[in-house]
Amino acid sequence: MIQVLTASVKLFVDRFAGLSRTAVSLSKKLLYHMDAMSFEAALDSGTALNAIARMTEDCQRGVSRFLKKE
Repeated sequence: MIQVLTASVKLFVDRFAGLSRTAVSLSKKLLYHMDAMSFEAALDSGTALNAIARMTEDCQRGVSRFLKKE
């Protein structure tokens, strides 16, 4: 039982470690920020944050890697 739990936790941690720190940080900030917002205000905040995220180095690298896969 412990081995199964340990293996599951390791899979989760490995997957999480591979994510962009910038994207995770921006996502967390958005989730906390929009908690008490209306749907429309939350959508506007998400749209603005998406524009910011697309300008990050992490995003630019990811897009570049994607385009090179052709």
